Amino acid sequence: MFRISIASLLICFAFIFHYCTDKNEPIGKWDDCIKLSTKSIEFGAEADSAMVTTKGDGWWINSITLDNETYFSVEKIDPTPENYTIKRGCFTIQHQNKNALFVKMEENENHEERVVTITLQYGNFFDHLTITQQGR
Repeated sequence: MFRISIASLLICFAFIFHYCTDKNEPIGKWDDCIKLSTKSIEFGAEADSAMVTTKGDGWWINSITLDNETYFSVEKIDPTPENYTIKRGCFTIQHQNKNALFVKMEENENHEERVVTITLQYGNFFDHLTITQQGR
């Protein structure tokens, strides 16, 4: 009798667990906790800059790529301060405060466009800002 009760209880828990889980939500998926004001910026060939804001705070710059080549990764500087600047070649990225990211591109004197992708991270959530600058 006791074995039947434990088995019945385990079967009930298995059914409850199976039917109460949301199968459309992958395990470990985070909601957007950065909330970028825009995910893409387009500049002409001349030098230009833009400010991007976020509704979330506590995020940091994880990596920056220029034309698919990594120019910066989180291992190279401490991204935890609220204010820091990353200057590499033709771009400057400033994490100005907990809700602002300033992007500046130097003049593009080449004929090909440049694409800078900034990966932002908060916990296990990643978001991307893509800056496309036209060539001459």
